[in-house]
Amino acid sequence: MRVATSLACGLLVLVCLARSEFATAFHPNDALELALKWEDFLPSGDRHLMYNLNSCSGAVSPQWGPAVEDWDSLLGSNFEFDGETGCTPRDATLQWGSYTNCGAGAYACTHTLSTLATNYRKITHADIYFTPNYPPLTIPWKTANSAHEWGHVIGLEDDTSAQCGAQSIMGQIELVGDPCYTSPNAADVSSVQCYNVNSDCDGDGYNDWMESFVGTSNRARCQPGDTPGDTPKPSGGWPSDLSANGDFSRDRANIADLGSFIVPVRRIGTSPGPTNYDARWDLFPGSPFGAYINLQDMATIIAGPTGFPPMFNGARAFGHANPCTAHPLYLDLHGYVRPP
Repeated sequence: MRVATSLACGLLVLVCLARSEFATAFHPNDALELALKWEDFLPSGDRHLMYNLNSCSGAVSPQWGPAVEDWDSLLGSNFEFDGETGCTPRDATLQWGSYTNCGAGAYACTHTLSTLATNYRKITHADIYFTPNYPPLTIPWKTANSAHEWGHVIGLEDDTSAQCGAQSIMGQIELVGDPCYTSPNAADVSSVQCYNVNSDCDGDGYNDWMESFVGTSNRARCQPGDTPGDTPKPSGGWPSDLSANGDFSRDRANIADLGSFIVPVRRIGTSPGPTNYDARWDLFPGSPFGAYINLQDMATIIAGPTGFPPMFNGARAFGHANPCTAHPLYLDLHGYVRPP
C-alpha cells in the first residue's frame, strides 16, 4: 500500500511492510519523480542524523536501537546516527503506531516529510511506525523489520523479492524460518553510500535524477528492450541505449540509438502534450527554449559525462568495441545476463 499526501508544508509519503504471502513495501522514490535525500547527506552536510526512540508511545522495543546502530557501524565515518530515548522529536523517530498509520496488514511503515529543492526533494523528518502486527514476530524478524525500515529512512528502495532471494535487508518478509539478513549486507551498505554520495550509482554516465526523469534504473545499466526482431525498444537500465534489442545495438550506443529519435516514431522536435513526446528520449531533461527533445538530447549519447561513462573507464561509449557490462554489485535488471 502506498499513500502520498500533499501538505502545505511539504510532502508526506508513506512506505510500509504489509502482511501478505510476502510483505509488500514501497519506497518514496516509487511515488515521486524527484529523489528524496537528506540535506545532511549532501556534500555540504554533516552526515549526521539524530533519531528518537519514542518512549511516550509505549515501551521501546529492544530491537529498534540496535537495528539503527548496525547501519551506523557498517556505514563507517561517512554517516553517523545518534539516538536517544524520550519524547523529543528528532530528525527521525521510531515509535509505536496503529493500522491507521500504516494499513491493516502492515508490520511497520515509514512516513517521510519533504520539501522541494532544486532537483530533489529534501527530507525534513521521518517517522517509523510499528503496528500491533510487529510484537508477535520472532526476535530475528523484529530486528530485520526494524533494519529494513531504517533502510527506507536513508534512501533505499524495496526489493520485491523475498529477503533470501533478494540477498538484501530490503527484501520482503516471508515469515518462513529465520530471516537470511537481520542487518544490512555489503550490497545494502554500498547502495546507501552510492545513493547519498555518488550521484551516478550504476556508472552509466547519467546521474540518478536524470535516470528518474527518463524512467531507467539507477541500479542497473544493461538490459534488453525486447526480444530481438521486435520494434526497437529502449533499455530499462542505460539511458543512451534507446534501441536495445537485436545484436547490433543491444547494450551498445551507436547509430541505431540516434536513429530512434526519428524512426519508427519521430521523437525529435516534440514536447510534453498530445504529441510523440516520450520522456525516455528526453535525455537532457527539458529545454530552456524550443522543443524538449532536440539535438542536445542526441548529443548526450555522444558527448559529455554521459558520452564517456565510468563503466567504460572514461572512454567514449558511442561505437565502443565492447558492450556495456553488468555493474559488479547491482548486476542487471530482472536477472538479465547479456548474451555472449
